[in-house]
Amino acid sequence: MNPTLKTINIGGVPEHFNMPWHIAIANKSFEKVGLNIVWHDYPTGTGAMCTDLNNNTLDIALVLTEGIIADIAKGSKLKIAQTYVTSPLQWGVHAAYNSQINVDDDVSNLKFAISRKGSGSHLMAYVHTSGKTENKITEDNFLIVNNIDGAAEALTNNKADLFLWEKYTTQPFVEKQIFKRIDICPTPWPCFVMAVSENAQSNLAKEIALIQEVINNTTKKIKETSDLNVQISEKYNLPLSQVNSWLKEVVWNSEPIIQDAIIEQVQDTLFNLNLIPQILETAFYKI
Repeated sequence: MNPTLKTINIGGVPEHFNMPWHIAIANKSFEKVGLNIVWHDYPTGTGAMCTDLNNNTLDIALVLTEGIIADIAKGSKLKIAQTYVTSPLQWGVHAAYNSQINVDDDVSNLKFAISRKGSGSHLMAYVHTSGKTENKITEDNFLIVNNIDGAAEALTNNKADLFLWEKYTTQPFVEKQIFKRIDICPTPWPCFVMAVSENAQSNLAKEIALIQEVINNTTKKIKETSDLNVQISEKYNLPLSQVNSWLKEVVWNSEPIIQDAIIEQVQDTLFNLNLIPQILETAFYKI
C-alpha cells in the first residue's frame, strides 16, 4: 500500500448492490484521488454496521435507509451523506421449504428470524405485518440468528417460522429447497444510503466528498459495463437470469443528496409503528 494514501474504512453487505464499490476499488479509482479504501463485508447487516459506525470502527457504511434513520432517532450521532440506491429493496418473506405457513396466517404466534435488533430484517417485519391489525407482532416474536445461514438453520429446525431478506440474495436457498418464498415486501422508499460516523464527519469531510465523487461517477456508468451481469453472477453466486432481472430493477443514485421527503416518510412509518421514540428535524440526519 502507498503510505501517502489516506485509509478509509467502509462497510457494506456482501450483496450485489455493492458491486460499484468493488469495481471502483479494482480500477484503483480511489487511489487516484489519494485514498486507500479498506472494504469490510457485513453479512449481519445494517444493525452491525451502525454499531461499528457508532464506535468509529467504520468511517462510512452502505446501510438500509430505515435502519440508519431508526439509529439516529434513538440518539446516535451518525449522519447520512446521500442516497446510494434509489430503487426499493425487494424483501422476500421466507418460510422453511416444507412449512405449511402461508401469507394469510395469523402472524402473532409466529417467530421471525432476524440478523439482530435494529436490522432491516427486524424493522421490515413490522412494516410487513403492519396491515394485519388483528395480528400484531411484538419483540417476543423475534429470534436473533445473525445472518442468512443462521436463518436457514433456524427455519429448517423449527426454531423460527419466517425470515425477511432480499429476494435475490436468498434465491440460492430457494433453489436448494431450504426456503420457500411466500410473499414479497418492497420497501416504500429508496433502500440504501451512505452513512458516516461522527469522527468522519469531523475529520474526513474532504475525503467523504472525494469518495462521493468517485462512487457517483462509477454508478453513473456502471450499467455500460459489458460483462457486469457475469461479474455479479460470479462474485455473488447468483444465477445469470436472476442477475439480469435484478439489473432491470435496480437504480443507483449518482448525486450527493438525500431528499427530506424520504427521511420524513421513513420517520413517520417507524414512529407510527412505535419503533422510534421521536420525530426529528431532517437536519439531524444529513451531513
